Amino acid sequence: MDDDMDDCPAIGRTGPNHETESQAALHRILSVSLEPIGLARRFDAILDILFDISWLHFERKGAVFLADPEGERLVMASNRFLSPALCDLCAEVPYGHCLCGKAAQTRTVVFSDHLDHDHATTFDGIADHGHYCQPIMANGALLGVLNLYVAPGHEDRPDERAFLQSVADTLAGIIERERIEEERQRLVTVVEDSPDFVCITDILGRPLYFNRSVRELLGCREGFERLESCRIDDLFVAESSRLVHDEGIPAALARGIWNGETGIRRADGSELPVSQIILAPRGEDGRPRFLATVCRDISDRKKVEQTLQTLALHEKHFANAIIDSLPGIFFTLTKTGHLARWNVNMERSLGYPAERLADMTLLDLVDEVDAARIQLAVEQADEGHAVTLEVRLRTVAGITVSYLVSTTVINPSYGGGMAVVGVGFDISERKALEQELERQASVDYLTGAYNRRKFMTFLEFECANAQRYGRQFALFMFDIDHFKQVNDRYGHDVGDRVLCEVVRRAQACLRKSDIFARWGGEEFIVLVPENHTGQAAQLAEKMRQALKDPPMESVGAISASFGVVGWRQQDSAFELIKRADDALYQAKNLGRDRIEVDS
Repeated sequence: MDDDMDDCPAIGRTGPNHETESQAALHRILSVSLEPIGLARRFDAILDILFDISWLHFERKGAVFLADPEGERLVMASNRFLSPALCDLCAEVPYGHCLCGKAAQTRTVVFSDHLDHDHATTFDGIADHGHYCQPIMANGALLGVLNLYVAPGHEDRPDERAFLQSVADTLAGIIERERIEEERQRLVTVVEDSPDFVCITDILGRPLYFNRSVRELLGCREGFERLESCRIDDLFVAESSRLVHDEGIPAALARGIWNGETGIRRADGSELPVSQIILAPRGEDGRPRFLATVCRDISDRKKVEQTLQTLALHEKHFANAIIDSLPGIFFTLTKTGHLARWNVNMERSLGYPAERLADMTLLDLVDEVDAARIQLAVEQADEGHAVTLEVRLRTVAGITVSYLVSTTVINPSYGGGMAVVGVGFDISERKALEQELERQASVDYLTGAYNRRKFMTFLEFECANAQRYGRQFALFMFDIDHFKQVNDRYGHDVGDRVLCEVVRRAQACLRKSDIFARWGGEEFIVLVPENHTGQAAQLAEKMRQALKDPPMESVGAISASFGVVGWRQQDSAFELIKRADDALYQAKNLGRDRIEVDS
């Protein structure tokens, strides 16, 4: 990027104490980052701070670019003292184009002490000058580029480079905080406008945040004007409060999630029935960080259930008009389990005509896996008390659909034979969402292999079995050799494809019982149950050959180094992995593309 402002004075050349002035400048930059101004104005102020540093040899002009989310271009976010024409020319800079684009593409500092062939953006009458183009990086990802001008013939100085790296690191923090804040604001907007009741608390159950729905429900009820003075279970009526305190919170802290039906206490003291979920997200150390409670109003559903129980005690002709207006499916069963009555939603949802339903039992509609469960639940139900469980019902087309079904025994001794009344709601979308969330929490987003957290669950289970039953097992870790060179030479998109191909080839070598996971970066780990070290080493050798042959498209043959270990009595999961990592490190020290075994 170039400018025609050749008459701007350079920043002062020397100073009595570079380190003191540099630290003061960084402190000023951090102060600017905390000011309630837009990102562009922060960058303007930071550029002005850099221009005022006496010992830096910079011209008084420059710009800050941000990386486009698609990863193909830079977008100018701020500039100081650049001509309008140049700002238009450099509003967007493709990766690889001109000096800033090259810095973005290579992720390395680009320095030039004069106009040369790499200055792709030029114009008539341009004055000779040079540049520092400093990438702004965070966790290996490009966030932007800092562009500063120097006088022609300027010498590339290590102290200037080192200081620019510190500035870039500070800018990276500012950019990431800005993006996190934008994402937080979007999330807050969604949560705040949700019709559900959302509460965030610490792990002791003390509320940190109520969304609008909760605040409107509670009004300004005494005791909640100061969040720190209450607990999450204080939101509920007495019985529900005990359930949340004694069962809900402990279960969520232990298993990560708890759900149930409770009752929220309105501002007027009345009860609002809700379906409640308590989540306990865990940090990198595996410990719960906070509790998130989501409650959904189920008063309409409760009214339906209460209506159904009342209907069972009345004559049949009162029920016919009502059951067809109910949401979800409705049915009654005889003592033999045959359908005695159903609503039109049951016919429409499952696709069976009335004449066919008349000859069917409830078990004829239930998936075979769930048949025994629902039969037992119906048998154990007490009169007047609902039994609720999730089952899969088969449609006339043979498709299974997940339902939340509540059944109640209404009068086992009734002369007409009607014994059970039930209502069901289609929860297939919710189940699909739960399964997807569980999958995302268990697999690596890039390769589809298990992630480290999921692998540790399998490994700890295997260690426990080995301790208890003396079963032998082994594991091995492998690391792609020189993978950084692949990223540096071909780019991260090719590197990502290589990782996916490595996973595909590695998984093709495994048995169904073997557990494969991405440990991190280009490092992978394999659990080999019911095998000794020698068998695991044979599997590792098979995998090593599969990764090399045939060569991969674009990058050629890929090699890997392996560390194989067998379980020893009293080995913990951590000790086993440490031994495998040590063996892998030994394989790399001995030349890579080899297997080292610690039996």
